[in-house]
Amino acid sequence: MTLQGKPVRTAVVPAGGYGTRFLPATKSIPKEMFPLWDKPVILHVVEELVASGITDIIFIVSHHKQAIESFFACNETLEDYYLKNGKEKQVDELRRIQSLARFAFVYTRPPYGNGGCLAAVEHLIGDDPFVLVWADELIVANGKTPRVRQCLDVYEKYGLPVISSVHIPEPADRSRYGMAEMEPFFRGGAASKKFCASSKSRTSGRNRRSGRRMERMCLIEEYLMHYTSRSQGKTMNCG
Repeated sequence: MTLQGKPVRTAVVPAGGYGTRFLPATKSIPKEMFPLWDKPVILHVVEELVASGITDIIFIVSHHKQAIESFFACNETLEDYYLKNGKEKQVDELRRIQSLARFAFVYTRPPYGNGGCLAAVEHLIGDDPFVLVWADELIVANGKTPRVRQCLDVYEKYGLPVISSVHIPEPADRSRYGMAEMEPFFRGGAASKKFCASSKSRTSGRNRRSGRRMERMCLIEEYLMHYTSRSQGKTMNCG
């Protein structure tokens, strides 16, 4: 039995961390709101999701991240002020951002971490397939097709869960990341035979899970194993 048959329209975006590596800036500004070019990082992430066919986005935030919710919400008072000052183009951009998708915000509760994030939105997702991306991570894909869309194309073709990964060519660098041991499955992708969470891993795999050290991702294994067990034991890796 595979997961084929249900199109993926929902994305879950954890954004509840404290951003301690960017202190003191993150004391008052969520790291997801840091500008990259002329947009906050999280807007780049949302635009990739929308370009990939996602229509519903669930942000998982904590009490100090209200700025994220405010950014995607309508602010008629601010729009009226801009319009009175002749800033129609700016108002059009604000309204475009608000209408990119249907947004929902869920506040974290114990247990914290990535596993706790998913547990917090289980009542909204149910058994439907979904995309999980990080609010502070950007991956530039090869070609014009967004990374998320590439993963969804693989999912729709094979009906198997898909994990984006990054190639790590230098063996000396692989101990810094959680690694996946791979076996060829199709051109441009591979099946993951096993994952290794140890930072001192000796695995011969060359692909790390996208953007996160394994110790920060291992808590979502319950979800991956749940879906893998329904998908004949294979997890696709599109990286």
